Amino acid sequence: MNLRQRLTLSTLTVLILFIINAGMVFWSKEIRSESIFELRQAVSGQFQAATIQQNLINLRKAVLLLSSLRSTLNEMLTSQETNQALREINHLERQLQTLGKTVSFDTMDHFSRLNYEFGILKPLWSNFYHRYNEADYLHYREGDDREQAYVSTMQELKKLETALIKSADKQSMNINKLEDWTSLITAVVLLLSITLSIAMGLSVLRFTNNSLRTLKKGANLLGGGELDYRIPVTSNDELGEVAKAFNTMSAKLQNAITEVRRAKESADKASEAKSDFLANMSHELRTPLNAIIGYTEILIEDIELDDLDPESQLQDLKKVLDAGRHLLTQINDVLDFSKIETGKMTVYNEEFDSQRILQDVIATISPLAKKSENELSFIGCPDMPVLINDVTKFRQIFFNLLSNACKFTKNGQITLHCEYDRTTSPAIARFSVTDNGIGMNTENLERVFEAFVQADSSTTRRYGGTGLGLSLCKQYSQLMGGRIEVNSRVNTGTTFCVEFPAAPLGKMAPQALPNDVVSPPELTQQVNILVIDDDPVALALTKRYLHRQEYRFFMASTGKEGLSLAEKYHPDVILLDLMMPEIDGWAVLSSLKKNSSTQNIPVIVLTMLDESELGDAIDIKGYLRKPIDWIQLENLIHDILPDQG
Repeated sequence: MNLRQRLTLSTLTVLILFIINAGMVFWSKEIRSESIFELRQAVSGQFQAATIQQNLINLRKAVLLLSSLRSTLNEMLTSQETNQALREINHLERQLQTLGKTVSFDTMDHFSRLNYEFGILKPLWSNFYHRYNEADYLHYREGDDREQAYVSTMQELKKLETALIKSADKQSMNINKLEDWTSLITAVVLLLSITLSIAMGLSVLRFTNNSLRTLKKGANLLGGGELDYRIPVTSNDELGEVAKAFNTMSAKLQNAITEVRRAKESADKASEAKSDFLANMSHELRTPLNAIIGYTEILIEDIELDDLDPESQLQDLKKVLDAGRHLLTQINDVLDFSKIETGKMTVYNEEFDSQRILQDVIATISPLAKKSENELSFIGCPDMPVLINDVTKFRQIFFNLLSNACKFTKNGQITLHCEYDRTTSPAIARFSVTDNGIGMNTENLERVFEAFVQADSSTTRRYGGTGLGLSLCKQYSQLMGGRIEVNSRVNTGTTFCVEFPAAPLGKMAPQALPNDVVSPPELTQQVNILVIDDDPVALALTKRYLHRQEYRFFMASTGKEGLSLAEKYHPDVILLDLMMPEIDGWAVLSSLKKNSSTQNIPVIVLTMLDESELGDAIDIKGYLRKPIDWIQLENLIHDILPDQG
């Protein structure tokens, strides 16, 4: 029996005893009231019987007296005296009827016989008075009948009196007995209520103490760390619910601790991976920096010693340029990954010819493939439509994949294959990069797209890299609405497959050979260009480029000076840096747009920042990140000033 049932039983028991006690009180009160009423009736009957007895005696005396006077003196009664006597007889009859209302069941027989005898006596007495004055009425002849009826009536009246006395005594005794029984039953019920309450209370207390001891034991064990322990649930009452709640809590706590341990293990692994990444990154950054510093020192030393060899210097400068570009790639990878992690990476959709972009990437990667003695091939798709997506990220994905293939393949074959799949809805542009390099096992395949991770530590030591390239490929693909998959076998090779939604069929991309180069048209009129940048090195590099292209240019090292020159010379194009002291590039742009004489001058932003979406909002004509790709800058200038061509 659970706690709820025990408490319910105790409550019901006490309630039943209370009802019994209350019922007994009400019943005894009712019986007492009936007994008292009957007692009162009996006493009242006694009083009325005594009155009737006295009236009978008085009437008998009057009859006897008048009978004697009639016989001796022959006196007559007046009508008033006769009527008075008859009224007294009738009054006696009414008293008898009133007495009949007070009799109980026990005295009803005595009253009936009394009423019967009086019924005989009354006519005799009434006849006596009615005929008393008649001359021929022989009243003495009825004397015996009248006396006999009187005696019988008096006898029955006395019997009724005696019965009424007995009835009163009986009711009095009943009342006393009832009071005694009521007191006894009340005492018994009270004692029984107290006994049962104590017994049930002790039972509930013992049951509760046992359950609480069990709960306390379980709480102590759970608090001590034994989360596998479960409190026994012996009932479905409140204590059972508490035990279930403890068990549920311990299970959740156990799961939470397990999750925390897993999270800690993951965090430790992530921390270890980031530590490895920082070590690898340090190596990857130091390597091109060492090359830049080393070859620069050699060039300076050759110039100081006047030991100039143009061919050797050209090779050294190419190595410095390659090292700088490699360093820039590593930094951009880290910055792009940081943007993706913080949700700040955006996609800039535009139409582009995917195959031409891929051919450009292959042309860029070719030296790396030749260095590893790999054969790099491209299989195009004649009906491939233009794509509407982020061309920069598209280029970066396949640059990373092809670089990876060249890194892990020696004396092998690397193939970039394009395919247009119309069987799906929407249609899919599919690109696959396949190599026959070292390949990967199943374990490495599962973590190949994780950030800061390479196949194993030996891979990092042997081949280098930061472990961000493939992670960026996956995240770029997802941002662009596509996906990337990989299949690989150890010592057989690897295939990366990238899919993007394609533009509707009908707008086909123009075909071009890998070595096709589209040169910008030459400008036939001199172009005035204003350069605003606080960095002397950036100004010097831009100046050399503009001078080589035979542009007319003006240089400003502050925003204030740049605004002054723009208003004075009204250049055809303004090249503007964003990060400058005092008045930054955004403030310069705002001022240019507010001035009616300068608001229509095209502005090309050259900066280290990646804020092109803000530039679009205020209508800039071009956005190039430093270090500047001079060919892109040349194309931008020709796109902005077509009328000069």
